[in-house]
Amino acid sequence: MHLHRTLPFLLIALAAPLAAERWVIAAERYEIEGRSRPEAIQARIGNPVGQVFETREDLDAFVADRERRLTNLRVFKKSAVRAEESVSQEENEDIPITLVVTIEDSSSLALIPYAFYNSNEGFMAGVLANAPNLAGTLQRLTVTGLYSAPPNEDDTLRWTDPNYVLVVAWGGPRFGPATVGSSFSLSRMRVRVRERGIEGLRYEATTVSGSVSAKIDIADSLAYTATARASYAPRHEILWVENQDLLVQGPLITSWSIENSIQFDRVDWVGNFRKGFLASLSATASRIDPAEAAPRVEISGKGELAVFPVATRRLNPSARLVAFGKTGEPNLQAASAVRGVRNAELMANLSVAANLSLQIFVARVRSAEIHLIPAIDGIWAYAQEAPDYRHDWGIGAGADLVVVFDAMRSLPVKLGFAMDLRPYDRLGEGKRYEIDFGFRFTY
Repeated sequence: MHLHRTLPFLLIALAAPLAAERWVIAAERYEIEGRSRPEAIQARIGNPVGQVFETREDLDAFVADRERRLTNLRVFKKSAVRAEESVSQEENEDIPITLVVTIEDSSSLALIPYAFYNSNEGFMAGVLANAPNLAGTLQRLTVTGLYSAPPNEDDTLRWTDPNYVLVVAWGGPRFGPATVGSSFSLSRMRVRVRERGIEGLRYEATTVSGSVSAKIDIADSLAYTATARASYAPRHEILWVENQDLLVQGPLITSWSIENSIQFDRVDWVGNFRKGFLASLSATASRIDPAEAAPRVEISGKGELAVFPVATRRLNPSARLVAFGKTGEPNLQAASAVRGVRNAELMANLSVAANLSLQIFVARVRSAEIHLIPAIDGIWAYAQEAPDYRHDWGIGAGADLVVVFDAMRSLPVKLGFAMDLRPYDRLGEGKRYEIDFGFRFTY
């Protein structure tokens, strides 16, 4: 017998049983406590039936990734995926696998009455109705009714001359490869237009506005979004004007914009912490028709990079960098990109803002978690036509107190307080603090 002739046949014979043993997903079974529909979930994260894995490690990695994608939806109170293995009839047959997805749904409807003070907007009260998983379709419907008593220059509130806003937002329906979102709002607002904190125009307007967006997944973690927005003010009135140059800011009879953006999102939720990074770029073309100034077209762009390097049991640091630029009139709300500095304190055609924060898990109280997020923010701003301080800056420091309920993870309740750390002579409004309340993480 010649060894050099028989050895290859022996190796093939030994390898054949090993090569034939593969893991194949034969079915996916859903165990749902609530209203979620399996077909809606599979439309978001894909149908795994028929996928083949050469090793058990590859299968386990796929199961973990599927569980990660369910968690990132932020819709369910609890979710998990496990693989159940069946015994093959013959030694060399593929091993059939059944994926078992267990879901515990969150609340079908949350009615949240609220009342709070925001240093930029004044006293605000209303009701928010949120259906985060409408009829089990993973679509989200939110209706918000708002009454606000905006602040005067001395921070007293206009209780007898309030603003009213109604907002309806619907997101999640799918049309082919696109996930569609839309919103509608009706408002009656008395607006104070300020340049670097100093009021120069006051007007009142009743405005109808809306938006439609379509998001298309290009690849894993990469998506393209197109958004169209429009508004019309059938009723408007200038109440007081001191700075004629601000008439280009409003009241606006009509406005519309088209935005195109691309986002790479590799951020995973670990409980109520985040881990990973995201990057996005957007470009927007707008046409604006003020009541007392010539119509204009503006082009703007924005880029963002955010990093969440690690998520331990109690700590979740993060860093964020945002660059913004626009043609035409400066953005009078440039300071909205940072905490501590009131929104109208800075104006810019070009700005770069940075944020450093540390999310700290404080405690769990029954079905809710309490988090504290100290942060420091900074911004550089350039206004091309500014008579002075073409190059400006701001820096603020503070903290957000956030409560996240298991039954509505997509609506964290946040109360923030931050201080403006600039010299007092740079404060246009003379206010060194900023208070913020909302239903989302600041960044």
